[in-house]
Amino acid sequence: MLWQGRRVRRLALRLPEAAGAREGDSLAHESRTRLLIVGDSSAAGVGVADQSQALSGRLVAALSAAGATPRRWRLIARTGAAAADLPALVDQDLKPSSACDQHFDLAIVVVGVNDVTQATPIVRWLDNLDRIHARLRYHGVRTTLYSGLPPMERFTALPQPLRSWLGLQARRYDRALGHWSQAQPDAVHVVLPRLDDASLLASDGFHPGAAGCEVWAQALARTIAVLPPQK
Repeated sequence: MLWQGRRVRRLALRLPEAAGAREGDSLAHESRTRLLIVGDSSAAGVGVADQSQALSGRLVAALSAAGATPRRWRLIARTGAAAADLPALVDQDLKPSSACDQHFDLAIVVVGVNDVTQATPIVRWLDNLDRIHARLRYHGVRTTLYSGLPPMERFTALPQPLRSWLGLQARRYDRALGHWSQAQPDAVHVVLPRLDDASLLASDGFHPGAAGCEVWAQALARTIAVLPPQK
């Protein structure tokens, strides 16, 4: 599996992050929520051409269709980011400030796949989630949704037995994320749909394609719909 991992890293198809806007505002006067999306390459839109097809664009569209258009939204994501990288990434982008336009009410965090592939110990991974959570609260976030890890055993870019092994590890991380989030009063673990159809993957066999982003965004939007209103 070590040999397979090195070979995948060397030969894997590397796709760019999606082009397009990473922030937006709504003119709807009734819109109240300020949404922040933070994460790794999947959040950054690797696997699709434009942010309108990626998680951020599909999620904003899904919320808008439900009459819950965010007043403001922003995406902070980078290919290769693991949990340890996100606190600094957030602070660098938002430049810690008391200014209202730097604060958000609701956050989505997409992280974990790179920690799985890097074999970050789960205890350390959870410590890094604590740090992420603290930084988001500093920026005014009242509720944070932590997206569950994807079924890595379905990633066609990975050979067997590496694929099954990483899938098992991803499930272990996801269970730990669920237990951790239960101990946080303002954290919600969103379990992903199975995403079993290979057509939901991008051409690299590793990231979600446009159809996968749509399924993912709908799952998050359904969870957001039942949250208490942001005040």
